[in-house]
Amino acid sequence: MIKRVLSGLICVGVLVVGSIYCEAGGKGTSAENFLKLGVGARAIGMGEAFTAVAADANAVYWNPAGLANLDRRQINVMHNTWLVETYYDHISFASPFKKGAICAGITYLGTGDIDKYLNSQDKIGTYNAYDMALTAGYGYKLSDELLVGVSGKLLQSKIDSHDANGLAIDIGVLSKTPVENLTVGGTIQNVGSKIKFNKDGDPLPLMVKVGAAYTMLDDNLTAALDITKARDNDAKFNLGCEYLLNKSFAVRAGYNSKIDEGDGITAGIGYKHPVVTVDYAYVPWGDLAEHDTHRVSLLFNLW
Repeated sequence: MIKRVLSGLICVGVLVVGSIYCEAGGKGTSAENFLKLGVGARAIGMGEAFTAVAADANAVYWNPAGLANLDRRQINVMHNTWLVETYYDHISFASPFKKGAICAGITYLGTGDIDKYLNSQDKIGTYNAYDMALTAGYGYKLSDELLVGVSGKLLQSKIDSHDANGLAIDIGVLSKTPVENLTVGGTIQNVGSKIKFNKDGDPLPLMVKVGAAYTMLDDNLTAALDITKARDNDAKFNLGCEYLLNKSFAVRAGYNSKIDEGDGITAGIGYKHPVVTVDYAYVPWGDLAEHDTHRVSLLFNLW
């Protein structure tokens, strides 16, 4: 009990300090904004309200504390055709390990060929650009009610022949509450070094998230809420729900206030098989309808 209380106070303190740091940093330009895009079609379909829901290999992104819920090895794969002929992919592997679980993965945002000009008129070839994060995380079960986690990220960006590198960490906590079926969580994401393409460089998109999830109807319905404060933006919120029509099929809907275009509504479906879970999410972009995004992810349950 004392360990749980002390750990809870430490985690709350970290979140408070992170929130103060975000506020003190004020608005401004951040580098590596692909770190805000999220992974896993289940979470996207729920409006990215996932801080207190994460309980599989995707938790390495949303809340590394949720990794401690794993009871078997998993491989997670996601593909997303993103805006303006870019693509966004993620793959990770997670395994239970000593009262918790470890996870390693890679996230990649890339472009096709981009025309290269010597001046405004003379094309001299093409070039590529990408952002990449190599991630390793560990979730630990302090008790049946309290989980903590941490992940580290090795970051690289490249534009033509210019590249930049950096390091970042995420810290997370996930806890059951005295209210039956109510779980709360919190994370600090992207604490790390500046990304430097030039002498000064730009800071990472530091974010502090708090979330809650409540299950009802014999655990067939999950409702979730997240609040996010990023160093380069005002506080945003996410709402999401998931309803299990049976043991295999799920429907999802959500609202993401971080989406500037469109009305922020998201939707998704999922099919769960003992070996593989297939999830799909749809995110409309209002007047930019030609850029509506579709995400598909596969979660394989191994031995």
